[in-house]
Amino acid sequence: MGISERQAGLFGGNPEWQKRIAAGAPAVRRTGPKTRQEREQQPENILEKQIGDFLHSRGWEVTRNRPGKFVPVGRLLGVLNKGGRLTHEVICSSGIITFAEPGIPDWTAVRPLRGPGIPFGAVQRFHYETKAPGNKPEKHQFEWMRRRAALGYSAAWFDGFEGEGPTKFAKWYRARFETTTGG
Repeated sequence: MGISERQAGLFGGNPEWQKRIAAGAPAVRRTGPKTRQEREQQPENILEKQIGDFLHSRGWEVTRNRPGKFVPVGRLLGVLNKGGRLTHEVICSSGIITFAEPGIPDWTAVRPLRGPGIPFGAVQRFHYETKAPGNKPEKHQFEWMRRRAALGYSAAWFDGFEGEGPTKFAKWYRARFETTTGG
């Protein structure tokens, strides 16, 4: 079931693309796992869950960072309700909102510090990226982590939970947190 040519025209852009959409071709070509269960079985997602569960068990709050650019839906609907088209110019002038900085790792972990002499509100925090075994972060992700390290922040990437090497989470965690804070 396709959409009408008028509906395809709302998206502006390439006329050939509009014809394909009107003919019923998908607007987005999906690659990779299609179901939630398939996604959960991807090595990177398994590692994310292992690390998240481990951190939660030690009092960390883990937050997913979602970098990107978004256009408020209300503004786009306003254009459509007035009979307008969603051209590149209209979308770019609709107040694009940028969330997070390009290159920020996918996850941030935070937990409060407690104890005698520690001020209220003091926290431990680090950013981390997970990758399937054999994969590495992209250049802009490495650059983000390098800039944070230069400022004294902790940011790292991992391609495994256990094992030897600087990209294995458990070894990295023990070296930074278990020797000084007990967990």
